[in-house]
Amino acid sequence: MAHHKSVTTSGKTPIGDQGNILTESFAHDGASRGKHFAHSRASLRSFIADHNYLARLNRSFENRSKRFFFALKHARFPGKTEAFLARNFRHGSITGFFTVLVEGDDFNEPICDAVRSMLDGHIILSRALGAAGHYPAIDVLHSVSRLTTQIANNEQLASMRKLREALSSYQQAEDLIQLGAYVSGTNPKLDAVLRMRPELLRFLQQDSCAEAKWDETLAGMRQLASLVP
Repeated sequence: MAHHKSVTTSGKTPIGDQGNILTESFAHDGASRGKHFAHSRASLRSFIADHNYLARLNRSFENRSKRFFFALKHARFPGKTEAFLARNFRHGSITGFFTVLVEGDDFNEPICDAVRSMLDGHIILSRALGAAGHYPAIDVLHSVSRLTTQIANNEQLASMRKLREALSSYQQAEDLIQLGAYVSGTNPKLDAVLRMRPELLRFLQQDSCAEAKWDETLAGMRQLASLVP
């Protein structure tokens, strides 16, 4: 199965805008002829702002906070992006990857919130993980795929839930652990999570040049999940 790529810039200039239109048209034409495209657009925030998809600044917030609050205008932005990806092709397909720069690490600000509401999944990158040298800096607990139940079997889903549960258990007790206030034996499940955590962190990290084989990844996930009670 042949796969093709179409990449655009953020659309900060008229040329960038033409590039967006051209690559979208190219991907649609190819997909309608049975080809499979991975379409990538950098900085969706810039694309929205440059095309005036933001409503005027909400003046009622100006005197209450130093932050600026925006609203999407007439839902034109979601409609445009969804229309690009939602078309059903008989044999071809388009998979879209959109990056969104979040203001002030606020994942509930309007643009980020709107993008999450309409795409099939989102991968959240954590500044804290990146600063700690964890690469790729993916925040697993806040990253979601709506297609997981459609593409993963029951065994994979069970392993995924156990690993997410392990990450969540540590996160909830992290303050006590870092302060040295947690006493081993108080929570047997958390004790098991602490024992397997180094292995879990190694599993979640990968060098940019490293190749991860699918079967080996699934086997590693199963092995780690078996350590979670």
